[in-house]
Amino acid sequence: MPHIRDVASDLVEINEEVCRRVWRMVAVGDVPSALAPRLIYPKYNRTSSIVKQLPGDATIKLRRSEQEARFAYAEVLAGGGVYYYSVESPTEEDYIQTGTKAISARSDMSLYLPKGDGKLEKAYMISV
Repeated sequence: MPHIRDVASDLVEINEEVCRRVWRMVAVGDVPSALAPRLIYPKYNRTSSIVKQLPGDATIKLRRSEQEARFAYAEVLAGGGVYYYSVESPTEEDYIQTGTKAISARSDMSLYLPKGDGKLEKAYMISV
């Protein structure tokens, strides 16, 4: 009989690691620490960005978005563990949100686990 996973507890552990990575991310103009992830916050030119003060009077605009969190999730999941994952995963059912045409919705990521026969089965959908 296959081991039953406690997906909720696993998600707490995964989310905590994602938060640690996002918290340690550096931005353009920073000096990275030894543990800083290789993913960084990029320079951004729009007014909706975050303004960061650099040494002296210089400032730089940074983009912080769900994209960085999505990549941090992928890094954590790719680093090992029991879950397989997909990105921008279509839902199994069609939905009508506006108009009259049914379409498949998307979740940011889906987690999969092997079933007893070894085939992968969706265990959870994540929105970042």
